[in-house]
Amino acid sequence: MYTYYIFNIKEEFKDLYGDNPSGLYNILNNIKNIKYDEANFGITFLKQLTRKIEKQHLDNYLFIKMHKEAFYSKKENIHYYSDGILNEISNLEVMNSCIRIITNKKNSIFIKYLERYSTNFFICDFKNTNFYFIDRIKTLV
Repeated sequence: MYTYYIFNIKEEFKDLYGDNPSGLYNILNNIKNIKYDEANFGITFLKQLTRKIEKQHLDNYLFIKMHKEAFYSKKENIHYYSDGILNEISNLEVMNSCIRIITNKKNSIFIKYLERYSTNFFICDFKNTNFYFIDRIKTLV
């Protein structure tokens, strides 16, 4: 299983780290692993790097775009995709600070829809040390 955390990076930081995404990944990984007593510092730093995700807007966008997909469903703020033919099981949760996708595929269908929504998304798989800007996925696949 893969767990992707997707951050809406501010334009100036996308420009700064576009050619060196490993630097941005390292910063986000350090924020993720920050100690509890330093959490306020981590939250402040994350807010400097990222734009808040408009949960309701993105949630509605995904529902409108995907509700006709045969294998799509939604319950509260979690979107589900379970395609037995392509052997994909994925769920996506929209949060204020990031989006989380849990999937059995390296390239979930949700990524395609998120790329159409914003090209500033930065995708991190902290467990497998994999990271990239969403608009550069075609160069990786």
